[in-house]
Amino acid sequence: MSTTLSSPDLNRRGFLVGGAALMLAASIPMGSRVVRAATSTFAPNAFIRVGQDGKIVLIMRDVEMGQGIWTGASMLLAEELDVGLDQVTPDFAPPNDKLYANPLIGFQATGGSTSIRGDWEDLRKAAAIARAVLVEAAAKQWTVDPAGCVVTRGIVTHTASGRTANYASLVPLALTLPLPSDAPLKNRKDWTLIGTPQKRIDTATKVNGKTIYGIDARIPGMKIATVAMCPVMGGKLAKVDDAPARKIPGVIDILKLDNGVAVVGDHFWAAKQGLDALDIAWDLGPNADLTGLSREDAVATKAYLFALPPVHAPARPNQLSFPFNQRWALAFWNLAFLDEHRFRPDPALAPDQNRGAYLATALGHCGECHTPRNFGFAMGVGRQFVGAVLQGWQAYNITADRNYGIGDWSDQQITDYLNLGHAAGRGSASGPMGEAVSNSLQYLTPEDAMALVSYLRHVEPQTGEPGSQIDPAPAAMTASSAWKPGLQDAGNELGRRIFEGVCASCHEWNGAGRQTNYAALAGSHAVNDPEGINLVQVLLSGADLRTSHGTGYMPSFGGAYSDTELAAVSNYVISHFGGKVGRVTAETVQKQRTEQ
Repeated sequence: MSTTLSSPDLNRRGFLVGGAALMLAASIPMGSRVVRAATSTFAPNAFIRVGQDGKIVLIMRDVEMGQGIWTGASMLLAEELDVGLDQVTPDFAPPNDKLYANPLIGFQATGGSTSIRGDWEDLRKAAAIARAVLVEAAAKQWTVDPAGCVVTRGIVTHTASGRTANYASLVPLALTLPLPSDAPLKNRKDWTLIGTPQKRIDTATKVNGKTIYGIDARIPGMKIATVAMCPVMGGKLAKVDDAPARKIPGVIDILKLDNGVAVVGDHFWAAKQGLDALDIAWDLGPNADLTGLSREDAVATKAYLFALPPVHAPARPNQLSFPFNQRWALAFWNLAFLDEHRFRPDPALAPDQNRGAYLATALGHCGECHTPRNFGFAMGVGRQFVGAVLQGWQAYNITADRNYGIGDWSDQQITDYLNLGHAAGRGSASGPMGEAVSNSLQYLTPEDAMALVSYLRHVEPQTGEPGSQIDPAPAAMTASSAWKPGLQDAGNELGRRIFEGVCASCHEWNGAGRQTNYAALAGSHAVNDPEGINLVQVLLSGADLRTSHGTGYMPSFGGAYSDTELAAVSNYVISHFGGKVGRVTAETVQKQRTEQ
């Protein structure tokens, strides 16, 4: 959160009435009637204030966290208000969900790459209505038709007579005019700011030290608290020795919570030093050692669960169509495809490879997703782990092939992918694979993870679809820096613009990922698949990978972009980060959307 704070004592009532300033609220939020009052500020809605001193203020509901939204939002307003970007001053919005809720989140918050998408309609419409009223004020002053007036940098000009008036001089008359319920937006071809490179408006104040951050906010009597929470979900505070912390100057109190401890101080440094001085003992609770359960303990847990009182849960009726609803036919399927034996170690394999085989087949069922089905919907013989599409997601080739599978991955990359859901230079898990990591694979012991690696190294290499081999360092990506593309990807301007607008700030142009490793795209199977199956799924559904080591989250863009736009950005990503020609079409996106 950063900007220069021009109105530090602005409160809700002061903002809404502002000494009887015009403030109307409805859907934008604004209204259709005016409030006439003696004021020097024209405020036709919750976002815009135009003063007789010439100052144009954008009341920002979005928090600037380094993502450039204050510049982007100011461009939206300046475009429709027909003023220069240098003429707009952004300022904090007061807390008010009714006026400043993010329409895509439902309350006043910033996150999930929703700011521009949420502001796109609201700010442009608010500015267009404000412009219409100011132009009408000029036309009324000159007794001319508003249609004969044009605006440049906040100066209204009557084309026929050459008369001019700036917005500041029109404020008194604008305050007396009714607000229209709507106003036309500019045609895309008439944009002069949107889509153009602009210097960030918050850079100068950050450099000269005038920026006010959230941590800089102070109110009389305010105290600072630091908190330590139990590191395991379900754990509690057992005991705490707080005597040394209470001796630190500035520490006011130490609060014992059910699952944490809070140190309250006169200032941050006192609260931090107090927290560091605590000697805390945690009761980690029942979830402390679940990842280390032995087979014997797992069986004992099962026996306990089976000893609990049963819960009546009627079986759902069979809704399959003929002949799949005929259970007797399973006898023939079992005869053809079912191996009724328990797992049998292969004497030709080392002990760790047999352990890995057991984990990958009998226990982990890797083949259920990664092995294609035959005509009887059983796993195809001779095609183990070559990859398959299941429930709209591509389970990739995990054989030892160096170009199509994971044969070129290091042992560390494979174990990281299993434990973290991400491997450096190989991308991140999502969809069903993300669920497998979150709910199962992250809990593998180091020994079992290495056993899986050893077994997968032994699996027969098999190639995949021609053209889908992994390119970990395509030319366009390696020629790019984190903040700027290198080689221009010709022929897909729409895809490039979308990536630049909503993707590059997290994924970066060089595919390294910003703030979190989970945002890295370099070397990912998803960006090397010309069909873009999983790439489109993530764009439509988002991603939410949760492990004890970190979280990889990406919002859904399915509701914000059309099938054509999602196809364009998918093909751009495949080209830039995979070095391939993407074959994603609007029709394939639409099909995946309907199958969700």
